[in-house]
Amino acid sequence: RRLGLERKTFIFFCSDNGATKNGSNGALAGYKGSLWEGGHRVPAVAYWPGRIRPGTTTDQTVLGMDMFATMASIARAGLPAALKLDGVDLLGMMTKNENLPERTLFWRYRNEKALRKGPWKLLVRDDKAALYNLDEDLGEKNDLARTEPRMLKMLEDELAVWDREVSAGVKLRA
Repeated sequence: RRLGLERKTFIFFCSDNGATKNGSNGALAGYKGSLWEGGHRVPAVAYWPGRIRPGTTTDQTVLGMDMFATMASIARAGLPAALKLDGVDLLGMMTKNENLPERTLFWRYRNEKALRKGPWKLLVRDDKAALYNLDEDLGEKNDLARTEPRMLKMLEDELAVWDREVSAGVKLRA
């Protein structure tokens, strides 16, 4: 404050995981170390006077990997055109309330895999697939795998393609 840096500095706070089993994730299933929403869904706070309007909120899904693209944008860093980033620039969302592009999100941790596409979440644990509509069931209590077989198959196929792409040439240890 003595130097006035808080007036021109972008500040971003978030956690990397949900609460441990000793904490609370409210109505969310799971804890740190799982791919349930309680394992990774966390709040975040962004502060940038004159750019981000105080009190602005969003329920759009963002990931930690989006911070690289966002920081590069803020710094006006020229990234190589051929560089394909996993994350997206959040600046328009934070400063102009723009919608992020639609994208499919993927997670993998130990023997679990998950995919998020719009409201749909596919969770694969111990080679068993479960399907949830997070708009209707944020607590992941109602597995729709049997009642939504076409959606299940589409998401399983998309997850399999992603898994092959990120695993190509990598020896997995779990």
